[in-house]
Amino acid sequence: MESIAAAPVEDVQVSKTPAEIVAQVLPKSKFLQNIGLQLAAPKRSSKAINDARVIELEIEVAAGKQDKEELKDEMETLKKKVEESENERCRLLEETEQLKKAQDELKKAQDETNAFFHRMFSKE
Repeated sequence: MESIAAAPVEDVQVSKTPAEIVAQVLPKSKFLQNIGLQLAAPKRSSKAINDARVIELEIEVAAGKQDKEELKDEMETLKKKVEESENERCRLLEETEQLKKAQDELKKAQDETNAFFHRMFSKE
């Protein structure tokens, strides 16, 4: 104990009180409790401990159920978004096909027009 009390104190540390030194040397001793310098830990009955544990577990179960419901809701939301995205993709694919057909028709009409003008100017 004297060595702890005589140990040099750094700038940021506060020197230890005699009660702190005794508590460090005799951490499991009832000496400090007996002389009134340290409060005894309150003893709890096993029923109280079990009741507290039951309450703790019930809280965990309730939190787990809530998490499950939140995840379920989030999953439903994501499913809806995926379905909407798939519908939009299909719509865009159909629109693209229609535009390709229209482009092919325009190309065909342009080729016919070019052929017509080519025949007209070639005769002269």
